[in-house]
Amino acid sequence: AKIHGLKNLMALPTLPAQSAEPARLDSPDYFRQSSDGATVTGMILRFGSSTDAFIYTDQTEKQIRKAVLRYRLGDSPEVEIADTRYPYEFSVPLSDDSVSVRAKLIVEDLDGVVTPQELPELRTGVLTRK
Repeated sequence: AKIHGLKNLMALPTLPAQSAEPARLDSPDYFRQSSDGATVTGMILRFGSSTDAFIYTDQTEKQIRKAVLRYRLGDSPEVEIADTRYPYEFSVPLSDDSVSVRAKLIVEDLDGVVTPQELPELRTGVLTRK
């Protein structure tokens, strides 16, 4: 299931309800990575009892025509999901609260040039505190 428009609402990863401290940007449940003028952001989002990995790029339909997220949850087989319209974002439900998410974002620009980008690992269950 896609969560549209969250990037405008969420600048930092969410924390469990019992914590009042903000997660640090170097937390294992958040990353922001820039390459060739584009930024990819990933975070673990917790909504009540559900947890999702949410990954998006700031590239628009004026720059790319397709984004593909190729990911693996823990030791599970690799999964691939594609998004062909802006905003290019992916929500991956996480059933295990201690799973890691390893992913690669592959974008195809308007000329058909495909560029893969390895992403930092996201991990649930552990938060870095200030």
